[in-house]
Amino acid sequence: MHGSSTAIMGLIIIAAFILIIAWFNYININTARSIERAKEVGVRKVVGAQKAQVVKQFLVESLVFIILGSVIAVCTVILLQPLFSELLTVKFSMTIFYSGIGIAFALLFLAGTIISIIYPAFIISSFDSVSVLKGKFKQSPSEKPPVPG
Repeated sequence: MHGSSTAIMGLIIIAAFILIIAWFNYININTARSIERAKEVGVRKVVGAQKAQVVKQFLVESLVFIILGSVIAVCTVILLQPLFSELLTVKFSMTIFYSGIGIAFALLFLAGTIISIIYPAFIISSFDSVSVLKGKFKQSPSEKPPVPG
């Protein structure tokens, strides 16, 4: 029993879009959480940490989470593949991962991972330590509250 190649390609495209949306969501959540960690960054900078050291810390933390999540996902797929094959009475083939589609998906994963790690790390490390420790953040002009008139 074989599936339609156009249906499979459509599902792959949908999966890629879901993956891209997940990366944007991860970047937004990480950037929003950075406000909670602003004092930590401020203290580290006041104690003498360079911006590169702060960036490195957040890069390593994000990389560990992404690798851990990827390992869990791959193990889940490997463990549940026989169950789904039996349930659907279809033999699933993992050869797609060795084809051009698998390589393209791996490159997409790598690019998304790099972007989702680097952007929040640079945002977090760019906080002004003195302002953060005083409890004041630099606000862009669009974020300032309107002046009552």
